[in-house]
Amino acid sequence: MAYHKITLIGGLVSVYLGLASAVYADPWSENATSIYTTDPNKSVGIGTAYPDFKLDVEGTSAVTAQITTTGANQYAQLR
Repeated sequence: MAYHKITLIGGLVSVYLGLASAVYADPWSENATSIYTTDPNKSVGIGTAYPDFKLDVEGTSAVTAQITTTGANQYAQLR
């Protein structure tokens, strides 16, 4: 079984995905600072196999972030 490691920015979260030996299209790309899905219509779930949002984290989490709004609406929403 092959394992792929996903480390989020800053190295604070590492996720190992176990994959059986099969041919598949890898849905992840990365550069020096980011990891992202190659399919813009997909959502990412951490702790859930069925994410309801673009990024859906199940359980307690802590986030440090800067939110910048652009465009005509100029609003941000946090849940």
